[in-house]
Amino acid sequence: MEDRLAWTERVISRYRRLWDDYFPTSQHSSTPVKLTACLTEATTLWSASGGVIMTGTRAGVALELAVIRGAGQARNMIVPLQEASLLSQVYSHGKLELLSGGEEELEILPGIRAKSAVCLPILSGTAVSGIMMLWADDKNHFKESDVKFLSLFASYISMLLEVDDLSERLGENMLLDLLTGLHNRKQFDKRLRDEVMRASRYSINLSLVVFDIDNLEAYNDSCGHMMGNLALSDIASVLRKSAREVDFVGRIGGDEFGILLPETTRLGAIRFAERIRSQVAAYPFPVSEDETSTNLTICAGVANYPSIAGDELRLLAGAYEALSLAKALGPNNIKLYGESSTAPQAAQEPEPPEEEEAAEEDHQPEEG
Repeated sequence: MEDRLAWTERVISRYRRLWDDYFPTSQHSSTPVKLTACLTEATTLWSASGGVIMTGTRAGVALELAVIRGAGQARNMIVPLQEASLLSQVYSHGKLELLSGGEEELEILPGIRAKSAVCLPILSGTAVSGIMMLWADDKNHFKESDVKFLSLFASYISMLLEVDDLSERLGENMLLDLLTGLHNRKQFDKRLRDEVMRASRYSINLSLVVFDIDNLEAYNDSCGHMMGNLALSDIASVLRKSAREVDFVGRIGGDEFGILLPETTRLGAIRFAERIRSQVAAYPFPVSEDETSTNLTICAGVANYPSIAGDELRLLAGAYEALSLAKALGPNNIKLYGESSTAPQAAQEPEPPEEEEAAEEDHQPEEG
């Protein structure tokens, strides 16, 4: 066992890193991502076999799974609060519980057994909004001296959930998609209309790329919807980091994203879409603990103004038509509206007109 002072410093250091990387009020990471990061730090620091964060249902008669580690296929779990259960004691009375079964394993959650566990309430003011629990396969793994340090992580979760609840009440969800932190469909449509009007007024290029995740449903079936939400958030992060300040990124459907590229020609938009396609295909998406790796890919449809004349609805329809053609070729493809080639776009890009190629600069994210 490492020196207690050194261990304490390590706990504080990891906790500070959690705040630096996943500050509760930040819109750049979704709630599931932040909760997963918090639970990962806690289970790692205490060498726990597993851990779970659960929140109370609206009726207050059950706890619903938010994130979990170390439980194999356990997902989308709702646990009724039974009077004598460990969860009920903590959730109903708001007091931390240390549990040790000695040599015998105890069932701490449906289908999950352990020899020791610690369960903390997540408070919202004086009310309990959920629980965080860690468990281990050896007896007396958790000590009373661990409580004050574990409470730091419970406090982080409490603040995060309160911020999310406040955001909903204040109506921030009218501007942003709460899962990904991107602009929502309403804001995207408004910006699309404004950008088309601007492109028409000043006779400049505007490109639109619509992305669709190829195999998200299969991923959800394999890894659970919690992991699927994390994957959506990760793809949103890839888009956000690749965009320039003048670009506009939104989540426009369940597994669809759109990005507006002002003053970007067809070739620049295709290069941008190809860069995103490659990054997503190579991304290490989270997997359930009984799997070693998985793949997610995307298809993209590209449309450009003034190549498509008309209003914003015509431009959007063109991008969706190109997306349909890309998906018809199979996963991991890109198509440009009006392109006649049936070869996969990732392998064969269309040749732009000479005057367009001469004027085009690569679409790159701005520095800083």
